[in-house]
Parts: sequence; C-alpha cells; structure tokens
Amino acid sequence: MREWALGADAPLSLIIAADARLTRPDYVDDQIWELRIGGGEPSALALETSYGRRARSMRIFAGFRIDQDTLLDPARFHRPPEVRLFLPNYLRLEYFPFPELQVSAEYWVAESNLVGGRLTLTNQGRQAIQPALLLHAVLRPAEHGQTMTSVAHQGAMVLIGATGELAPLVFLSGGASAAIAPYPGLQLKPSLPAGGSESFSWAHSALPELDASFQAARRLVALNWDAEIARVERANSGLVEIETGDPDWDAALAAAQTISLASFVGPTRLLPHPASVQVRTPDYGHSARADGRDYDIHWNGQTAGHALLNALQIVPAAPELAKGVVLNFLAAQNPNGSI
Repeated sequence: MREWALGADAPLSLIIAADARLTRPDYVDDQIWELRIGGGEPSALALETSYGRRARSMRIFAGFRIDQDTLLDPARFHRPPEVRLFLPNYLRLEYFPFPELQVSAEYWVAESNLVGGRLTLTNQGRQAIQPALLLHAVLRPAEHGQTMTSVAHQGAMVLIGATGELAPLVFLSGGASAAIAPYPGLQLKPSLPAGGSESFSWAHSALPELDASFQAARRLVALNWDAEIARVERANSGLVEIETGDPDWDAALAAAQTISLASFVGPTRLLPHPASVQVRTPDYGHSARADGRDYDIHWNGQTAGHALLNALQIVPAAPELAKGVVLNFLAAQNPNGSI
C-alpha cells in the first residue's frame, strides 16, 4: 500500500472505528476513536473517545523516558510524528522522541468494543540504551464514574476505571509494572542494543463487566499482529490511488475514501446488510435505549441521497458494501412494492 509522510497539518481524518468488512460493528454500542497529534491535558499523541458521550473523555497516549528526561508532547520530539498509513480501522505513524530512539506506533480497532496498538522501539544510535516506555490512560468519567488506576488483575498489572455502565481496561504486553508518573500508566524498560528493535502490544476494552473487558484485551494482545494487519491491508487493496502532483490533494482524496468506508455499521434488526451513517465520530455510537430509536437523523437509517453518494465513492474498494446498500432498500419494500 502507499506509504505516506504526512504531518499534523495535512488534510487528514484520523478517526478509526470497527470496519464492517472485517467485523460486525455494533449499531447500539459502537466505540469510535480519534487520534490527536498534540493538544489536550497533557499535550500528547493521544487516542481519544467519549464512548458515545458516556464519558467526558478517555485518552490513551505513550510517553518515553531516557535518563531523567520524559517526553509526552510531540511538539518536543526530536522528529515529530508522520502518518505513514491511514485506513478506516487502522493507523500507523513514525516519530523520534529522542535522536536515537525511533518509534513506529500502530492503532487498530478490531471490534466496536476493542481497540489496541503496537509500539515498535528501535535504537538508531551507536550505544545500547534502556528507554522507559510509558502507556497512560486518562479517563474523565461521567457522573458516579471512576478515574483510571493501576491494579493487579488475574496476575497482570492493568489500568481500570468506570464510566457510563462501562468498565474500561488497558492491558500492556511484556510484563508491565505500574508507572510512577503524574498520570495513570503502565511501564516497561526494554534494553535495546545498537540497531536493536522490540515491539509491545497494548489493548483497551470497555465492556459492562471488568472480567469481560480483561479477557477481550488479553485476547487482542495475544494475536499475531503481523497477520491481522496484513488482513486489514488486503481488505483495502482496492482503494483507488490518485496522484495529482499535490500531496495535500492526494491525502484529501484518499481520506474521502476511508471516511466513506468507515461510515458503515450494522447489520441491524431492520437492515440485513451494513448501512452508512452520516457522522461516525467519538460522540456517536451509543443508544441509551439499546435499540437505536433514540438516535438523531445522522444515525437513523440510510437516505437515498446519502446512500447514492456513498455507494459511488466505495464501489472500487468495497463492491460488497455497495451491493448491500441496494439490498437494504429492497428489504424495506412495502407489500405494494414501494420503498
């Protein structure tokens, strides 16, 4: 697939959500995430959601420490983050927090309630280093919720919290310990020889029960990530690559395709195939009634006009989704044949 080198000022949408071609997005509990390159409190390269307004915010971000210098803010990195690949449910970025430490950061939404990442640290220096990798999760919960805290659960150190009848949990592979830091976090201290590289996976799940969140997160980090990401890339091999001579235009046209593909959720009890919603952002995706009847117009079924525009956009990359748009209308026929 095309390798990009896009900075924070490029025309990008860094929203990721469960992909209807690879899993079944939950129409009434669809947790949608957005990656922000800087900003917030603290300023960080942070993956954020509100769980469809069930929390004021949830932010997951990495920090790096060599000797006594700890870096969170990408504005302070030796080389700022560049987006290398963006797909409906997957992002990959590269950056250098320190001159000798290269980081490849991946983010993947596997299911509506399950997101994870992989951080690959590479020592580009001439001497061995032992950087500290910090993974933070800062939850601003809804009323009567609980902020994130580190606890031992079933033999592993994890971060847990509570908000909106959810039990968010963050798991980091590699035998993490609780981080001593201003923000709730987990910590690893790998030893990297000159030219050496090591990868660590993390996962976040927010299900109603803590044990269910733990099992889902542990299952995700145990997967063969190379095989899973290869499957994601194959699903997007039909994306149309357009070269205009202007990198910003190229990025905007590619982003339009991924946004259209990412707009599909379901099937639902009324529509037998995935259907597009008009806005799929972190504040959407949760039905308090658990049936979708409380959704506003942006999530309340597909209209003919929006369906046509979206179907034309996705046909080259996902003809099966476009076919499902038509079949959904046929499934909604009245006895007299009208739709």
